[in-house]
Amino acid sequence: MDESRAILTEYYAAERQSLVEEATRLLHGDRMTAEDVVQTTFLKLLSIPTLNSQLSTPPFAIVHVTMLNLLRDLWRRRRREQDYEHQLATAPPWMHQADDVFSVCSARQITELLEQRLARMDSTVARVLRMNIVEEKPVSEISDELQMKYKTVENRLQAGRRQLRSYMRRAV
Repeated sequence: MDESRAILTEYYAAERQSLVEEATRLLHGDRMTAEDVVQTTFLKLLSIPTLNSQLSTPPFAIVHVTMLNLLRDLWRRRRREQDYEHQLATAPPWMHQADDVFSVCSARQITELLEQRLARMDSTVARVLRMNIVEEKPVSEISDELQMKYKTVENRLQAGRRQLRSYMRRAV
């Protein structure tokens, strides 16, 4: 382990509890999420290949800035979900469509349904579908990355979408 990683590891061991308490306070008492944020902070910092040039002793500043940025990202995601759910709830009745799955469920519920269905699919179909829907990759990029024929990727994507639509109709 190089010197910067050792410094960061020592800092984590010494300051983990105080960082979790700070994040818990900022998250209004959500300790489990606070612990996740602190762990993600250090994992993110440890994964930086050029950490030596960025880490000064003590690593207080970079750890706090990274943790606060992760918290801001979390707040933004939560705020966007709340705005979306509010928008759906306050939409006029004429804008609702009876068969519109997305108007019935919140964004979080849809994500959970998607993950449940992907977990039950054939692994190759699920991987192609996840890359297309979650990672927003086009078929050509998926084909290159998985070293599959373009048409094979299209067929698996079509089969996965068909399974997903059927599952979503039954679930909702």
